[in-house]
Amino acid sequence: MRPYSDILERLLRENVLPFWERHAVDELRGGYHLNHDGHGRDRGPAHKRAVAQARMLWFFSAVARSPYGNDFHRESAHHGFAFIKRALIDPAHGGVFWEVDENGKAPTEPGKHLYAQFQAIYALAEYHAMTDSPEAAELARGILSRVNGKARDREHGGYKEAMTRDWTPLPSGARTLIGTNAGDRTLNTNLHIMETLLAIDEWGESRQELEETVERLFACLVRDEPVSGIQAVRDDWSRKALSSEGHVSYGHDLELGWLARLARERLGSSLAVGDKPERLIQNALRYGFDRKRGGFFKSGPAGASATAKDKIWWVQAEGLLALLPPDGPDEEAFAATLDWIDKKQADATGGEWHERVRPILGPKGRKAGPWKAGYHTGRALLRSLDHLKAPEGTSSQSTQKRGENA
Repeated sequence: MRPYSDILERLLRENVLPFWERHAVDELRGGYHLNHDGHGRDRGPAHKRAVAQARMLWFFSAVARSPYGNDFHRESAHHGFAFIKRALIDPAHGGVFWEVDENGKAPTEPGKHLYAQFQAIYALAEYHAMTDSPEAAELARGILSRVNGKARDREHGGYKEAMTRDWTPLPSGARTLIGTNAGDRTLNTNLHIMETLLAIDEWGESRQELEETVERLFACLVRDEPVSGIQAVRDDWSRKALSSEGHVSYGHDLELGWLARLARERLGSSLAVGDKPERLIQNALRYGFDRKRGGFFKSGPAGASATAKDKIWWVQAEGLLALLPPDGPDEEAFAATLDWIDKKQADATGGEWHERVRPILGPKGRKAGPWKAGYHTGRALLRSLDHLKAPEGTSSQSTQKRGENA
C-alpha cells in the first residue's frame, strides 16, 4: 500500500495543510475566515456560518491529533473553539446560530437547523478528544440536550430539522436554511446526525439513538432497487411521489455507505441493514464512476448513468473512503480516483482541491466558503492514511480514536 500512502501524504502535507494554515485563521475577528476564490484569493470579509466554523474546528483538532499535527494546528483549534463559544452559541435559547457577522458580534441568521447543531457537536467532540476539555464536552452535551428537548419528533421518530431561533418548527413547505422544504426529512441532514452519533458513541449516552437512526435511514431514505439514497421524504417518513425521488447523489451514497459499515462494526449483527451499505457503494460505482478518467460524477437518475458530470471535491473525498483497500470493493477504482484527485482535482498551484471540475471547461468555484472547509479533504486523507498504515490484521477503526470520529 506504500505508493498510495506516499500520494496521500503528499496531498496532505503539500496541498491541503498549507492552504488552510495560510488562509483560515482570522486573527483580527476571531474564528475562521472562509471566503476565497478559485485561485485562493481573499474575497474580503464574510459572514461566518456555523457549519463551516465547526468543520474547521474539527479539521484542526483532527490534524493536531494525527502524526502530521503540530502546535500551530492545536492553537488554531483553540482559536476556533473560542469563537464558537463566544459567538455561535445562542445565550437565550441554546444551540448554535446558523450564521453570525464577520466579527461574531451578532447573528445574521439566528434560525436553527439540525445540520448545524450536529456539525457543532461533531466538532466539539473532536476538540474534546484533542484536549480532554470538560468545557467542550459540556457544550456538546448542552447542544444535544437542547436538540433532544426541542427537535425530537415524539410522534414519528427522529428529529424535526428546521426551526426558528426559539426552536419553533418552520411551517410545512417553507424554505429551510439548507434549501429544502420544511417538514421534510432529508438524507443529507440525517446522514450527518448519524455521523455525529458515531463520533460520540464512546461517551456511552446515545447508543440506542445511533442504532435507531441508522436503521431508519436505511428503511426510509434508501430505496431497495437499485439500492440508492432518496434525497427527502415526508415528515412521517413516508416517500413522496415526486420527480426528485429518482435523483441519486453519488457522494451522499458513498458517504452513507462507509459510515454505515463503521456503524455495523460498532453495533454488531443487531443492526438491521444487511448488505445495503456495500450495495450503495456498488451502485455508485456502476452508474456514477468515470471508468475512463477516474473519480465520481455528481449525480444521476436512479438506475441509469450519471447526467450531472461535474466532479465535486467532496464527492471524490467520500469516494476514497468508500473504496479504501483492502476492504473496499474495487481497488482499481480507488487507484483511479486517487489519480484523478492528484492530477486534476487538487490545485498544485493554489493549494486545496477545486470545488468542481467540469468535463470540458475545467475547474470552477471557490476554495473556501460557507460550505467549503477543510473537513472533507482532511478527513479523507487522514482516515485513508490511518487505514493504509495500520498494522496488518487490524482495521482502521481500531488504530486511532480519531479515525472513529471521522
